[in-house]
Amino acid sequence: MCGNTTALQSDLAEFGAVIDQVYQSALDATAWPRTAAMMARYLGAKSALLYTPLEPRDSPRFCMFSPGLSARLLELWFGKYRPFDVWTQVGIERGLLVEGNTARGTDLVPTEDLKQTPWYREFLSMEDIPQVMIGIVFDGQTPGTPPTSFSVFRGEQQPPFAADDLARFRLLVPHISRALGVMYRLRQADLREAHSRAALDLLNTGVLLVAPPATVVFANRAAQRMLRAEDGLCLRGLPHGSQRLQAESPAQHEALDTALRQIMLDGDLLHATHFGKALRVDRPSGLAPYVLRLSALPARNEFGSNGAMPRAIVFLNDSAESPRIEPELLMELYRLSPAEARLAVTLSEGDELAEAAQRHGISLNTAKSQLQAIYAKTGTDNRARLTRLLLSLASAALPDT
Repeated sequence: MCGNTTALQSDLAEFGAVIDQVYQSALDATAWPRTAAMMARYLGAKSALLYTPLEPRDSPRFCMFSPGLSARLLELWFGKYRPFDVWTQVGIERGLLVEGNTARGTDLVPTEDLKQTPWYREFLSMEDIPQVMIGIVFDGQTPGTPPTSFSVFRGEQQPPFAADDLARFRLLVPHISRALGVMYRLRQADLREAHSRAALDLLNTGVLLVAPPATVVFANRAAQRMLRAEDGLCLRGLPHGSQRLQAESPAQHEALDTALRQIMLDGDLLHATHFGKALRVDRPSGLAPYVLRLSALPARNEFGSNGAMPRAIVFLNDSAESPRIEPELLMELYRLSPAEARLAVTLSEGDELAEAAQRHGISLNTAKSQLQAIYAKTGTDNRARLTRLLLSLASAALPDT
């Protein structure tokens, strides 16, 4: 019994270290390859892959893989072998590619059947990948979180993934979801500055930083604007000048308070909720409810100030608001001038160039010159691509439908 207890404590300690590294990566994208390798080791796998399988190929993609997996593998998958991916095909046929789902490759296709396919003979066998566990981190149905999967692989000579392995894998996926959810939400800010409170003030989405036990230590401008209305959700003063987030409904406040306490890393790591799970707070005014998404922050992070170290981050969306792009965000991200940023926002709202020029009191030639500068700074070359870029920035502020 003592040996079993020691082994369990050791496993929990290793799991805790992995989870802490996962949350560190939420604020430092360059840490993901190290995190992927750490997760692979924890799961007894030889390699891991965390990526957004988006099309077309020039679409922005997040892709991080651990040592032991070559970059060429992904290029071959997109370039030639994607139509032969029997794991994905079976997952789609069975409706398994749903946010939060996990599966072993053998649950999808028996190993002997897999080895008869071109997918294995021509592709997977090159890197000795007969075994996989796949987790759907995001399925693309939540605005601001592109479809994202996490996979770990074992070789021919390694033991098959067992039920215990899948159980440990399943515990990891919600934490990956939380960390990536934070990273995707913060992508509107310059990633080099995303962990600063000043950068959070540039976001359209409301952001609150919470320290134990449930004290709000920072609310960005968007959050303050929403909460000033005290329409079902507000900041309440506490002794010593601190504040807490409070829902007017007692039942919803209890759910919020419980979620905030559980989200802290000192809580129960084994029962983490997926980042896609939203809390909704009703509004007495009858407007659409607020939508909150919560995630943990690592024990050491750059958001701390005056001795208060936040351990949770809350993203607050106003369902009644249409998303809009702040000119300051474009100035920060793409170094647009104030005039260029204002013109870009107006164009994103559907105005033709002549109409935008008239609205801003400038000549059409000046507007054309500013538009060319916008294209150059944003890396776009026509209105369609510019509009897609601007709408993608606004989409992260959209709540679930």
